[in-house]
Amino acid sequence: MAFAAILEERLRERVMLAARPIDRAPLAVLESANMPAVLIETGFLTNADQEKQLAGSEWQNALVQAVTEAIISFRNSIAGGVQ
Repeated sequence: MAFAAILEERLRERVMLAARPIDRAPLAVLESANMPAVLIETGFLTNADQEKQLAGSEWQNALVQAVTEAIISFRNSIAGGVQ
């Protein structure tokens, strides 16, 4: 499974996400990476509710936990489960 799909799955388990597709784009910040890379849009500062949510430690902790779990799951999937 692609890292982006694993990450989306873990995020959806922990936080409410808008229904947006996983997209591929030739972004300079990602093009030169020699490893799996994703750009995560966690909210919009132009939305007052999302801005408040993004500043909260509960939301931030949920995001960090989801990203951590996704990295571990992806690593295990490519390493054959070796920990």
